[in-house]
Amino acid sequence: MIKFDYEAVGVREMVARLKDIDPKLVSEFRKELKGTAQDMSSTIKSRISVTPPLSGMGGYTPYALKWEGAKTRVSISLAGSRGRDITPLFSIKVDSPPGSPGYMAAEVAGNPGARTRKSIVSRTKWGGSQAGGPQGQYLIARMVQKFGPLKGKGGNRIAWKYFWEQRDLLNRAASMVIDNFERKITNEMDR
Repeated sequence: MIKFDYEAVGVREMVARLKDIDPKLVSEFRKELKGTAQDMSSTIKSRISVTPPLSGMGGYTPYALKWEGAKTRVSISLAGSRGRDITPLFSIKVDSPPGSPGYMAAEVAGNPGARTRKSIVSRTKWGGSQAGGPQGQYLIARMVQKFGPLKGKGGNRIAWKYFWEQRDLLNRAASMVIDNFERKITNEMDR
């Protein structure tokens, strides 16, 4: 599972002020932030094509390489951590669809610390640092050749570049949502 977090400063205080004004504003804030993150999530999902990254992953393949693109999930958290000014507003998680673990096998092949659902890449011969035999080593070599070395949290190669391509757009969109709700607070305080 690949995870991307968006963090912001001062959000806990803003959420507390929104609760004081009208608790419904917090729900609106969450809904708008989630919509922003879901737009990015949909873009990432569509960019991770249903076309497999290697020809051997299409059609009939062993379970570990079955390819059907990826699934994404957005979660929102406004609580933050005590003692930290930074609040993780939302996370976008990218994973293999159920029964089609090829995405995660390709995403983290060769990563010694890879953790996927039931550790697919570490328990098969197709990926992970313990790739058994020439097939696993070939998969890793081809993935590195095609997508480059592992990057990002936990080591990944496919989704991370799409996170970075969308990052500035996501930052601007989330900042606009935050600024909009800051204006609502200011307008309410000026009454």
